[in-house]
Order: sequence, then C-alpha cells, then structure tokens
Amino acid sequence: MTNNIYIIRDHAIGDVIWVDPVIRYFLKKGKKVCFVGIRSFVFKSHQEQNLTVKKRLNVFEYLLFFIDKYIYKTGMFIDLNGTYEAKPKQHVLISYFEKANVDNYELTYPKIHYRTQDQIVNKIASKYVVIHLDPDRYKNYRNVYGVSWDVIVSHLKKMGFLVVCISKKEENRFGHWIKTDNYDSLATLISNASMFIGVDSAPSHIAASLGIPSLIFFGSVNPKFRHLPSFRGYFLQQACEYAGCFHETLELGGQSCRLVGDEGIPKCCFHTDQYVKNNIDNLILKYL
Repeated sequence: MTNNIYIIRDHAIGDVIWVDPVIRYFLKKGKKVCFVGIRSFVFKSHQEQNLTVKKRLNVFEYLLFFIDKYIYKTGMFIDLNGTYEAKPKQHVLISYFEKANVDNYELTYPKIHYRTQDQIVNKIASKYVVIHLDPDRYKNYRNVYGVSWDVIVSHLKKMGFLVVCISKKEENRFGHWIKTDNYDSLATLISNASMFIGVDSAPSHIAASLGIPSLIFFGSVNPKFRHLPSFRGYFLQQACEYAGCFHETLELGGQSCRLVGDEGIPKCCFHTDQYVKNNIDNLILKYL
C-alpha cells in the first residue's frame, strides 16, 4: 500500500466523526493521511503533523482517484461514502475499516479534536446539562414525542443543574439557549457538561466520545450499530414489533415507520415524563 492515503467521507457530522479511528490507525502505521470532505473542519484541530484536511480533491487528485479506483487499485484513495449504508446491519466503524481493507482493527470511540473556546464555558457559572432536541421535519422516527420538556427542565433544576439548550433555531429551546457558532464551540460546551441529553445526532456522538454521561433518544435506529459497550449512559427507546427497522433497507435515511408512516408518531419514539426523569435519576446515581 502507498505511504500517502486519502480518506474521503461526506454527509453528516456524526458520520464524519466516526472516521477518526480509521485516520488514527493509518497514522500509527506511519502513513501520511489527507482527509477529504465537506465536514473536514471536524479534524482541523488534529495535532498530528502527518494529517492534512481539505474540502475536496483538486483536478489532479481527482484524476488520480479515478485511475486508482478503476485501473491500479493501490489503496491510495479510501472512499467511505455509502459504506455503512451498503451494510446497514453492522456497526458503522466496522464498515469503515472493511472498506479500508483493515482487518486487525480495534473498535474505539473517536477522539474529539477541537480548539477550546473558553468564552463559551466562561458564560456558565454553575454545573450544567446540555440538551439537544432539534426535530427532524422529514424523519419522524428520529424525533422525541410525549415529553413535557418544561417538566424535565424543572426536574434538573431542582437537582442543582443549569439546563443549556443547543439547537439550530432559537425557537427549539429548552432552558438557557446558547448558540454554538462552530464545531469547536460545540465540542467545548459539551466537554464541560455534567450530562448530555439528546437525539441521535452529531452532538450525541461528541458527548459519547468524550465520555460525558448521556441519555440518547433512539427511534428505529439500533444503537448497537452506532455506539460501543464503553458508552456511559442509557439509550432511550421504546419497544416495537418492528424494532430496528431503519436497518431493513439499503436506502439512505432508512425507511418510513411500518406502523404509522411518515406523519404519525412511531411507538419507539413516544416517551413519558416519568420515564425520562427515572433515567436521569439513574444516570446521576451511576455516573455523577
């Protein structure tokens, strides 16, 4: 295999974060790695001198990519796009390593690389919980239903926590809303939290990778394909006769709920205030 490796991965930030163990594998092998993708900022603060990042290949590199893919096949270019989508019933990291032709890998959480944004945390004078619940307009099986968040916020406040909400839009706020302008500020805020509560998305992967005690809501996605046994927390997911149906299709984004379609409330996503409060109490008892 060539000493220069290009690793390509676009799509969501959470998918890109999980490329980190693959990057570190090749760096430990003495390779020079270039990560290519529109979310390359995830690795911009990586301190390894043999790693470079860029948003896209230049014309010459793209030509090399085409030649390597269809003619020489040296392994210089590792295109991870579409890999776990092609094998939806296994952990995303296993799919990444398989595509990279690595069989002696270790399944570990990503390391989160970021430049500390102290002004973000300095605004908060007490211990805090980060909540991230941005609703998905198109995928009801990724949302949270049935929870009165004012009740949950009140419960956390009674236990001495400030509740910090992060969301794309301020109207999706619970508690004290903080705007995170970039990846570094997001990672800084989460890294100093006592607890994280949120949906299966990039902030939840940052929290889990940093070892922050977490409650993560899952709908039709099977959490064992997104997390590892070392996860510190609980997955909040209700029983359903079609549990894990997200993985029953090769289509990007999963499939519609088999019980209620695209407009109803999937039973795997419907929770009660008491259920969430009980899990918060258990999380505090076990980890805090």
